[in-house]
Amino acid sequence: MFKRMLSAWGVGGPTAETTLTSPHTTPGQVLSGEVRLRGGVFDAEVAQLVLSLVVATGNEDVELVRVIARQGLAVPAGSVLPVHFQLRTPWETPITALGGAPLPGVSVGVRTEVVLDGPPGRVDRRVVLTGPAPSQERVLDAFDYLGFRFQGTGVGQAPGALREPALRDPALHQEFRFLPPSRFAGVVDEIALTLVADADGLLVLIGADQRRTGRFRVSPEAAGTTDWNSLVELWAAQAVPSGRGAGPR
Repeated sequence: MFKRMLSAWGVGGPTAETTLTSPHTTPGQVLSGEVRLRGGVFDAEVAQLVLSLVVATGNEDVELVRVIARQGLAVPAGSVLPVHFQLRTPWETPITALGGAPLPGVSVGVRTEVVLDGPPGRVDRRVVLTGPAPSQERVLDAFDYLGFRFQGTGVGQAPGALREPALRDPALHQEFRFLPPSRFAGVVDEIALTLVADADGLLVLIGADQRRTGRFRVSPEAAGTTDWNSLVELWAAQAVPSGRGAGPR
């Protein structure tokens, strides 16, 4: 009797513990791991075991990719069932770590949902550290080399400005904010940078003082051979409002 009551409310049912082969990934790579389903105090049928890569944005999660790992899985009481999985990290996944260290203000995780027939299921979550793709890293390294000081990053829904035939519309828009080096003193208060990588190259959006002023597309071939320090210097200069050139170095 008590088992039937617990089952009706989802109490004492199966739980999931997710482990990742590695918590580190970059856009375009594959995350792999294992879910260990543990049976509760009664035999249960898991309608679906669902894994998602989600981004925390304020009070809600944005789901980037969703995979049904198993369906119609019998989980006897007290049993332990391993389920292996793979999730491809979408190109628009925000960068949440630089040099292996987490960035404040943005979080990505693997969410595991145990969906039961009737009662509510259980949810498990594991943090993922998403480093930049090689082309994104080269641009960020150039900003650092040229003396731009990182101020923070934020994630929101992608604006229409990101839409172009060469890119699938990204679900999210990540912006990096920098204080400019001294040669821009008195000219620009803040530089904003958005980097959208895909298999066909890199889209770079640069803005100055909350105004988007530069849009650049780099091919995969150029990504590996470009003098990024010189190009970023040029981009930054072009981002300065017309008629307000940078001061002396």
